Amino acid sequence: KVAHSPEVLSISSRLIWAPDMANSEQQDASDALLQLINACDELDIAALPRRQPAPRALRYSTPYNQIFASLEHVTLRCSSCAHVGEYYERNHVQALSMSDVTFTNLTSLIDQHFAPVLLKDYRCDACRLVGTTLKTTVVQHWPPVLAMCLKRFDRRQSEQAWTKIQRHVSCEMALR
Repeated sequence: KVAHSPEVLSISSRLIWAPDMANSEQQDASDALLQLINACDELDIAALPRRQPAPRALRYSTPYNQIFASLEHVTLRCSSCAHVGEYYERNHVQALSMSDVTFTNLTSLIDQHFAPVLLKDYRCDACRLVGTTLKTTVVQHWPPVLAMCLKRFDRRQSEQAWTKIQRHVSCEMALR
């Protein structure tokens, strides 16, 4: 049984489930969706019987985690000293940026989102050099329901304002 109440799910009452989103703009929709899913998840965690499982196991057993969470393996590899760090993270919503790409289909946006990226401001834990680490993310487990937000807003430095990217994105019937 899911433990959320109607007032938590109401967009008009976002002061309850996301008070810091009260005066937000349209470009904050993906953050609002993530906070809504997390708020529902926290209610479900609070409603679970208090046995003795590890906190992580308890958190991953909620309906929202089982439905929306992907498991991602992240590797950080320094090109200077070959140091490798890795960790796993769960994501409920994939926020796909459209600001620096020209792709017009969802599969290409997903490929670009998970492409290796050089971390320009990251300091390697071993050699302490900045800008030498490549981050690679591989999805180990896709969720049954994949929630995605297209981040269609771009911050134009010359205008000091957010502009909406109007490009059409096609959505294939099945993602590979």
